[in-house]
Amino acid sequence: MTSSLRSPDWLLALLAVVSLVSCTGGPDDPVEDGGTASSDAGNGDGPPDGGLEEPSDGGAADAGSSGDGDGDGDGDGDGDGDGDGDGDGDGDGDGDGDGDGDGDGDGDGDGDGDGDGDEDYSVMGPATVALTSEDITRDGRFIGITRYTPSTTAVGHVVFAPGFQLDAAFYETWLTHLASWGFDVLALDLEGGPLTVNHVAMSLDMSAAIDHAGPDATGLPVVVAGHSLGGKVAFMTAFADDRAAAVLALDPVNGANPITGYSANLPDIVPDQVAPLTVPIALFGETTDAMVPGFGQACAPAAQNFQTFFDAATSSPLVYAWTVTGANHMDFLSDPEDCGFACGLCNDSTADVPAVQLALRERAAAFVLSAVAAIAPPPAVLASDDATITTQVGP
Repeated sequence: MTSSLRSPDWLLALLAVVSLVSCTGGPDDPVEDGGTASSDAGNGDGPPDGGLEEPSDGGAADAGSSGDGDGDGDGDGDGDGDGDGDGDGDGDGDGDGDGDGDGDGDGDGDGDGDGDGDEDYSVMGPATVALTSEDITRDGRFIGITRYTPSTTAVGHVVFAPGFQLDAAFYETWLTHLASWGFDVLALDLEGGPLTVNHVAMSLDMSAAIDHAGPDATGLPVVVAGHSLGGKVAFMTAFADDRAAAVLALDPVNGANPITGYSANLPDIVPDQVAPLTVPIALFGETTDAMVPGFGQACAPAAQNFQTFFDAATSSPLVYAWTVTGANHMDFLSDPEDCGFACGLCNDSTADVPAVQLALRERAAAFVLSAVAAIAPPPAVLASDDATITTQVGP
């Protein structure tokens, strides 16, 4: 029986301990401390692959340098080629990430082929992206930070916390995507094992990472974001830290200790820390893991899942909730096949994972640009349904 006081994150961790299997490692090529790497997620027709590739010369390589991002195969045959059109995230209208303004093949330079200036947020943005490791500490707690720095002038900061016992590197594809649209992204690895996890401390760690991002100096807005437990931590941070200008949560879970329930360090935050928020909120969710699988605990129980956050967000000026058909709790990782033991504990996904990733990249980029970078009116994709997504707009 599923109890609203039981945390899927705790179950994943306890089962991992019993099996002596660690799921905290990242992909095969992690970023080394102080080093830089690139994300070569091409910006052509297909979804980016999100892999890390060490640059041969020791510098930062390009994100998407191999694709022109125009969707027509050539991108420059009859465009105006001057990069001064009307349509990309940084105002130069090139729409293709290479600065030449070809981008669309219809001569208007807007990068989408329809002349109206709408962007295709499913492809990589105009910036190349460099990755660096910038670990910090707070009151003796280690905070691992991988920073995704766009080559263009940043339009905002995104501070992201992963799911419990999951490495931030598992989310590299869509974090790189956000950075390519001009966001300075900080992906966190926070302390907290099965017996030591402290959600309040994690929220304070996220605020310390905001300090490190430097919005007080840059004057740029901050989006707090996370998956699963990280989504809960993002909401807690937005409640406690008024520098948070928006919240983006991937299948957040308002979980607690599976045995003792909620406590001072593992608080029940819905609705008390969600209802007062007056910032834009975006939620990705699924219902596959709202029920208990063959054994153990549901990965995102209905009594704690994204829908409870959406229903509680009554003070926000705008709330989106995108339910991804057939997805499970782990389909929001860049590659659910690559995270090992933890990804096998949830109900089986029936979703087309590349389609899930496409929807995530597209709507996440459109939301953060609309919410904090003055893109108005909000891109139509945010309120639209398709074969993958069912949309709720509130409050």
